[in-house]
Amino acid sequence: MKITIAGVGAMGGRYALMLSRAGNDVDGIDGWADNVNAINEHGLQANFDGEQVVAKIKAYEQTKI
Repeated sequence: MKITIAGVGAMGGRYALMLSRAGNDVDGIDGWADNVNAINEHGLQANFDGEQVVAKIKAYEQTKI
């Protein structure tokens, strides 16, 4: 399934990461350019119960879509 998350900060980022890990095609939209650049360069990263996980999603700045 193709899913776009608006706002990939603390909460939206966690949703995007979990949906991506479940096999969905996830994109993110965010208003903070540094966050968008970090996601595109390093992937979306989080710690789930002591396990460091990374999802390679595409992120876009909200002003450029």
